[in-house]
Amino acid sequence: MMVARVRTLYSFKDLDNTSFGLPLPRQGRQLLFWLLHMIKVYDYNLYLLFDTYQTSFGFHKFYNKECILPNDGLTYYALGNLGKIGSNDLPEHILEHYSGRFDCSNIDRIIVRIDQDWYIHSIYASEHYKPHATYRIHKSLLF
Repeated sequence: MMVARVRTLYSFKDLDNTSFGLPLPRQGRQLLFWLLHMIKVYDYNLYLLFDTYQTSFGFHKFYNKECILPNDGLTYYALGNLGKIGSNDLPEHILEHYSGRFDCSNIDRIIVRIDQDWYIHSIYASEHYKPHATYRIHKSLLF
């Protein structure tokens, strides 16, 4: 199966030119900004400050069945399904518009590609794994 071409966002202006996380009750931008505060930057490398294996904050393994991202042997984890175990540990400002139903209050996902040392190789923003609405977040947007 062929992998979809993913557009890279280099700046907040690039992010603003997408519909990711907008309008409310969508929570994708709040998730992305929260995640940026949960990353340690060391020598321009990014590391998670928590264990995704423990389903912290609703993180769960993303199997890329839709082939929207490259398959290179590293593990993907997704954040943003507000119905997942552990997601109730996210900050209230992310959860406040979640309806508990299958609607736009629960369609945004943040996907991270990490190795066994918690080094983040890539971050993606996605509207529920739709190829045309999935974006790679470049490091320049993070710093």
